[in-house]
Amino acid sequence: MIPEYRRDGKLPTGVHPADWQEFEERYGQTPRRGSLLTGLLLAMCLLKLARCRAVYIDGSFVTAKPEPGDFDACWDIDGMQAELVAPVFFNFADGRAAQKEQFGGEFFSGATSGGRHRQELAGLLPTGT
Repeated sequence: MIPEYRRDGKLPTGVHPADWQEFEERYGQTPRRGSLLTGLLLAMCLLKLARCRAVYIDGSFVTAKPEPGDFDACWDIDGMQAELVAPVFFNFADGRAAQKEQFGGEFFSGATSGGRHRQELAGLLPTGT
C-alpha cells in the first residue's frame, strides 16, 4: 500500500510495494501522468520479458507534483537474463535520450532498496508471455 504524502508532497522514505492497479490509480490523475504511465508500463513489460521481478520508481513522479517532467526508475537485476534485456536500457548516450523518447523516463540497472516506490511486475503480462 502506498502511504500518504508528507507535508512537503513526498512519500515517506522507504520502499512501498504496490500492484499496478494501485500505482495507476494513485499516479495517473492527469493526462501527462497517464502518458508517462503508458511508457512506464511498456518498459516494465520489456523488462519482464528478461525476467525482471521488480522496478523501483523515484523522482518527482512519485510526489504530489501535478505535472512531473518524467520518471526515474531502477530495475532489479537479480535473476534477470541480461541477453534478453532490450538494448535501449543500456543506451546512456545524450542523457539517456533514447529511453526518454521511447518511455518518457530514465532507467538504471541495479539491485536497490533505496527507491521510494517498489512496483512488482507479476501479472503485467499474460501467463506464458
